Amino acid sequence: MNEVLNAGQLNVLDELLTPNAIYRNPALGPSASVEEAKQRLAGLRTAFPDLRYTVENITADGDHVVVQFVLEGTQHGEFLGIAPTGKTVRTLGMTSYRFTDGRIAEILVLADFVTVLRQLGVLPVLPPRRPNSSPLLT
Repeated sequence: MNEVLNAGQLNVLDELLTPNAIYRNPALGPSASVEEAKQRLAGLRTAFPDLRYTVENITADGDHVVVQFVLEGTQHGEFLGIAPTGKTVRTLGMTSYRFTDGRIAEILVLADFVTVLRQLGVLPVLPPRRPNSSPLLT
């Protein structure tokens, strides 16, 4: 996925994914086909042309692989309807891959887009927690 996310070589997905692979990222909309996934990733790279995807941890079990990652980039294009801000964002996420016959059949991405929206100035940053207070009530 380094070639896809860091270098923008979306054609590599044709080699990595099964023809009927499913791409799910609840933050970006409903499940998508391979071609729709390419469009979404192209849009992400347009919004954040310096996008950097860094793998933090990989766990594998049978036909499933889970990758913990850090995603960083500077918003120079429209993202989720938000005009370019020039702000740099950094967020954490996890991707679960299911393999069939050595190729990816399903991708589920769970990334912290609330943090991204806060870093872009769209959502308010939460105030610091007061000492001795419940983390849910501050």
